[in-house]
Amino acid sequence: MTLENFIEESFTGKGVCLVGNGVVEKMHGEFIDSHSVVIRINEYVLLDRFTPFIGNKTTHYCNHGNRRFRSRKHAETLCPFYGRCENDWGGKKICPSKDWRKEMGVKSSTTGSTMLYILDRLKISTNAVGFDFLQTGHMWNPKKNMKKRHPCHFKQIKEEELLIKSLPNVKLL
Repeated sequence: MTLENFIEESFTGKGVCLVGNGVVEKMHGEFIDSHSVVIRINEYVLLDRFTPFIGNKTTHYCNHGNRRFRSRKHAETLCPFYGRCENDWGGKKICPSKDWRKEMGVKSSTTGSTMLYILDRLKISTNAVGFDFLQTGHMWNPKKNMKKRHPCHFKQIKEEELLIKSLPNVKLL
């Protein structure tokens, strides 16, 4: 099954929230957890002290596909990147049927923004929390230098931000 088929079959008609790893200063936890589908990205960390801000529900896990992060309780891992599907981790990684980055026009788009783009193009209404386009560190480590950690993304981050903010089916909170 392709990522596109999985999303259309599993998410259509449901409340979807994609939670990024940026610092969230407003208490969105209950709002996030009220969604039927809550997708978290890459090396997310859920700590009790963050629950009021980012909730604790996770129904799906999305990562960049280069390596499998510590064990997740979810059956599938969603990978938005076409060229990173050679190792499917025992059938648990669901990959796209095409290179969405080419369509986006942002060569080094982040995992979260690429997934938001795919959801939008599949007409899945999505709320997004924790997306500040690498302006802060991670929720659990706000002082993390994102420019040093992700130099390839910084070259095009403004272009990526404008694109994501223009998507009709995505609401950034």
